[in-house]
Amino acid sequence: MQACREHGFLYPGAMKRSLEEYGVEVMEILIDIPALQNKWLLEHGLAPKPESMNQNDQEEILFQQLKEFKPDVVYFQSLFPLAHAARKRIKKAIPSVKVICGHRGFPCFDCSDYDDVDCMFLGYTKHHDYWHQYGVRTFHSNHCFDETLIPNINKNIEAVPLRDFTFIGTTGYGFI
Repeated sequence: MQACREHGFLYPGAMKRSLEEYGVEVMEILIDIPALQNKWLLEHGLAPKPESMNQNDQEEILFQQLKEFKPDVVYFQSLFPLAHAARKRIKKAIPSVKVICGHRGFPCFDCSDYDDVDCMFLGYTKHHDYWHQYGVRTFHSNHCFDETLIPNINKNIEAVPLRDFTFIGTTGYGFI
């Protein structure tokens, strides 16, 4: 996980560090990276899953992790890797969970599959009403550049060919 953070594969990578500065205990989980999930299983004396892990395997491991960690809050940086039905089970299966929240950087016009989410951090204020129709509380959250990436960028800048323009991310096209 630390290697993912140091190489800029976590978005935003500084969230864990920032929350811990306020005394919050944080456990980061990337359910769709089999190598990380299998490492966790092995560290906890459990049998690893095949590298071609399916969604049921991912969900099973996530619930094992949540049962052990006993979080008060489950925050999803992306809601896509976990099925709606699995998210709905979290509060029933993990009694410590009081709040389920997430982030959505682009619009969602049909929020009916998010009735299990207590609150969302949204990048578009004009789309808050879509969420409110389903009882989801919303907060505005601007996109940002994570400055903790700068040392790694500077260290590797010469290995990256110079381009006039580079876009790294998603437009959200096809997600709404």
